[in-house]
Amino acid sequence: MARTEPHKPRVLLITRNLPPLVGGMERLILNAALGMRHYLDLTVIGPAGCEQHLPDDTTVFTAPSSLAGFMSSGLAHVLRHCRRDRFELIVGGSGLAAPLVALARRLCGARSLIFLHGLDLVVNSKPYQWLFLPSIRNADHLIANSENTRQLATGRGVQPARITVINPGTDLPSGLDEEQIAAFRERHAIPFERYLLFAGRLTKRKGLSHFLRHGLPRVLEATKGVGMLVVGENPSDGLTRNGDQGETLKAVEALQLAPHIHFVGAVDDDDMWLAFASSAAHVFPLVEVPGDVEGFGMVAVEAAASGTPTFAFDLGGVADAVSAGSGRLLPAGDYEGLADAIIQDLQVPTFTADACRDHASRYAWPHYQSSLEQAISALLGQPQGAPRA
Repeated sequence: MARTEPHKPRVLLITRNLPPLVGGMERLILNAALGMRHYLDLTVIGPAGCEQHLPDDTTVFTAPSSLAGFMSSGLAHVLRHCRRDRFELIVGGSGLAAPLVALARRLCGARSLIFLHGLDLVVNSKPYQWLFLPSIRNADHLIANSENTRQLATGRGVQPARITVINPGTDLPSGLDEEQIAAFRERHAIPFERYLLFAGRLTKRKGLSHFLRHGLPRVLEATKGVGMLVVGENPSDGLTRNGDQGETLKAVEALQLAPHIHFVGAVDDDDMWLAFASSAAHVFPLVEVPGDVEGFGMVAVEAAASGTPTFAFDLGGVADAVSAGSGRLLPAGDYEGLADAIIQDLQVPTFTADACRDHASRYAWPHYQSSLEQAISALLGQPQGAPRA
């Protein structure tokens, strides 16, 4: 007798947050999708080019990657496919997809789940607040990336019982040897013996320009041969751009920091891991910005996965990403305290690479995918782990 394959619930994932777009949200949703395909029959509405990053057995409908293009084309895909096909679960990759999720849910009679990242709850836009937040509140379940994001959601009327907090994950790199690091330093002409690392988009909330004015000079005065490497560039897409590059360059000029800071722009994933692994410390000097928030802080976990500690201001969801063994959290705006903590670690290292990696291991992507499977299984009313490919 022929063996029948176990039924996999059909799921439609609607998201603009997938490669080839670049960022922490894109890495998160890609890894969520890679996990879901094992126990769900996955269809994706995503940005143009995402099909190259998803498994071959995934049904993919693409839309332009621009915000307006994605929303209009995504609407057409929902109307076409949700009238014809029946999905049991509609998943939104962020609050941006919430109206499309709500429509697809109604057309299919499905359950709905939305990933929340923080910014999608606080963005300073009246049309967004009017259209998107009600759709977020009406979802059957929400996955928040941090305790802070959960609190933001409940503050905007989401029932606490409909929120599950699952911190984003990380890869755990191995085999980064001194030869690779030396090649990285040569490739990017890094002039410093040791360096602090700033990694990420140059948005205002990341606080680089403020740190250059109020924190870095104190570090430079107390240490020799230390500089700062900046990996990243101004944001070019997203719900809010809020670029900080102009203010950063003004700070460099005003304080004559050019000999002490090296900009390399955006780099590929391999070089990003090498930047983390070869840095003395990762600096995450967040600032409060109305209508913007750091939902979690994946870079802090990625730094730890490379054996590098993070020194950060305690804002947004970063408290979920940094532990006593992987770095220091300072009160927001305490630049003297932040600089002194960095100086102390440069002079007498406080955090071992093994402790940092141990912290990061708790966030490995398989752990994230397992927690997500539990939440989805509970939502669909089926036991976790059934079925599996």
